[in-house]
Formats: sequence, C-alpha cells, structure tokens
Amino acid sequence: MFTVLDLTGNRFPVLQMDVFVKLPALETLVLKHCLIEKIEAPTEDMTEIIAIHLDQNRLKSLPDIFFPLENRLNTLILSGNQITKLGARNFENLEYLEELDLKDNQIETIHEEVFQPLKSLEILYLNKNRLTTLVHGMIPRIPTLRTLSLAQNHIRTISLDALDLPELEHLYLSENKLRLIYNSTFSKLPNLLGL
Repeated sequence: MFTVLDLTGNRFPVLQMDVFVKLPALETLVLKHCLIEKIEAPTEDMTEIIAIHLDQNRLKSLPDIFFPLENRLNTLILSGNQITKLGARNFENLEYLEELDLKDNQIETIHEEVFQPLKSLEILYLNKNRLTTLVHGMIPRIPTLRTLSLAQNHIRTISLDALDLPELEHLYLSENKLRLIYNSTFSKLPNLLGL
C-alpha cells in the first residue's frame, strides 16, 4: 500500500474527501493546482492521513468541519486559494494540527473561535491576505505556537491585548500599514527571538 498520493495538476472542481477513506495506508495527500472550488468534508474517520496539501486551487471557503473527530492530521496547506473568511468551526477536531498554511489568500475576516481547537499548533502562516486589524481573541493563546506570520497584509492597528502568546519565537509583520505601535504591544511575548 502507498502512503503518498500526489494528484497535482488534475481537475477536481469538487473534492469529495470520502473517496480517500478507502485508502487506509494513505498518510500524505497532495492536490495542488487541481482547480478545486469546493471541499465536501469526509463523513467517515480518516485516521491515518497526517498531511494534506491543497495549495494553489480556487477555494473561496472551507467546510464548517473540515475533518471528523478521529484524525491525526498535523499539516494542512491551503495557501494560494481565494478564501475570504474563516468561520468558527472550520478547524474543529484538528487538535493534532501542528502547521497551518493560509498564506496568499484573500482573508479579511477571522472568527475569534476558529483557531481555539488547534491545541498543538506550532506554525501559522497568514501572510499575504487582507487583514486590516489584529484584535484580542483573533489569535488565541496557543501554548505551542512558535511561528506566526502576518506579513504582507493591510494591518493598520494592533490592539493592546492582541498578542498574548507566551511561547511565540518568531513574529512576522513586515509590509503592513502599521501607523502606531504601543509600548506594551509585544509585552506578552517573552520568548520572542525575531520580529
């Protein structure tokens, strides 16, 4: 049985995740440049898949619950799509996710609960989107988060209590539209190594 399935460059306007349930040894699923516009979330457990690459497609939104309860997904790449907002339940059940790549989308709105289920998240890429402000709750206090990239957005303001990430080591904010940074903006980032 194979562990990697690479279908890059094919055409799947609608991705039905249940198709891959019948591949019990599958660990990595690569669907780059497949013109995917919609994902139909799996209805059965997908316990073996640990990485999904859905970059460079045409997704405008994500299903409410991307994955069922029983899963080990630790890498989810969604860069280079057309996603405009993240809803409260998009990443529910993804407590083992370590890397989430949402760069190069059109995200303007992030629900304050969307990242809360991600208890193991270490890397979050949100660069090259359309975010204009960073407020409390947008990025919750995730104890494992080490890298957060918000570069190349349209961020003008960062509220005083927006960044409460005690283990964060790398924060990227370049090429935004910041006009003011408060003295305490970075005070709750005691392990920050680079900015």
